[in-house]
Amino acid sequence: MGGVMLSRAKRSGSGETGVRQPVYRSLPGALVPTSMAAPKGQDDAAASYCLDLTRDRAHSFYFATRFLPAPTRRNVVALYAFCRTVDDIADLPPANPDIPPAQTLDSWRDWLLAGAPGSPDLVRHALARVVARTGLPLQPLIELVESLIEDLGSRHVPDLPALERYAHGVAGTVGSAMAHLLGASGAAAQSHARSLGIAMQMTNVLRDIGEDQARGRIYLPAEEMARVGYSRLDLAHGVVDERFVRLMRVLVAHARSFYADGMAGIAYLPRECRFPIVLAANTYAGILTDIEKAGYNVFHYRAHTRRRDKVWLAARLSFHRGRRWLGR
Repeated sequence: MGGVMLSRAKRSGSGETGVRQPVYRSLPGALVPTSMAAPKGQDDAAASYCLDLTRDRAHSFYFATRFLPAPTRRNVVALYAFCRTVDDIADLPPANPDIPPAQTLDSWRDWLLAGAPGSPDLVRHALARVVARTGLPLQPLIELVESLIEDLGSRHVPDLPALERYAHGVAGTVGSAMAHLLGASGAAAQSHARSLGIAMQMTNVLRDIGEDQARGRIYLPAEEMARVGYSRLDLAHGVVDERFVRLMRVLVAHARSFYADGMAGIAYLPRECRFPIVLAANTYAGILTDIEKAGYNVFHYRAHTRRRDKVWLAARLSFHRGRRWLGR
């Protein structure tokens, strides 16, 4: 539910198609007391920065947010900008080679632990304003940053539960925060929101297998690989055969089970927020379908949802299946 399009879309320029160098990078800034009122110009600059970042780096999420009420959209775009910024710190070459990514992420965690005070940094300023306006709980965001720190080194997740824990840390947490901003803070709503975040991160994992293993990060569970007889050497060589297809089918089905649980929480959202979340969730889940259509060859093809498909999906959800989810 709430995690839509904010899961960890690793290393891609738009989060869906192509890879390019980042244009935006938020560096740690000096902290200032929350009692210091920021000029309206800083509010506007921070909002514009976050919106531009979202438009340029998350095409599907940006498309879906256009259907949100304006105040809600401003809040969720600021949340996205924060998530994108800390994710880039974990995944991209550092802006300053003398400052290790772990140190930069530590500074973000310390800022959150301090209650997200005002800051000259535009992303921090935007998120601080969201916290002040909405009472957004910071614990999920602290957990997100801690999960990114833990993920900095090489790793190979051992089994499906470990993959789920990883996906929760870097995306289920975001789902929880997103649901709060959408007005769904109850326990049941939060549970479904975390599931949707997990589903979307699993989608990222399956789309980005080649990129991840080149960086020493293998999120295909070792237990599942052994079950089908697919080795790390096969993975390094980008082998796509019946073993790999069997492995991918299991993981695609697992991701879809989390999508189903996430979508079960749509009814907890305010009515005006349901359509964009349904749209964004279906758009992102479409990446799984594109993986299947490509014969699971994720090593030589980056699965995505095309713009024309998003527009068609928006129309179809509005006039047909969307009626059930939107309570019409």
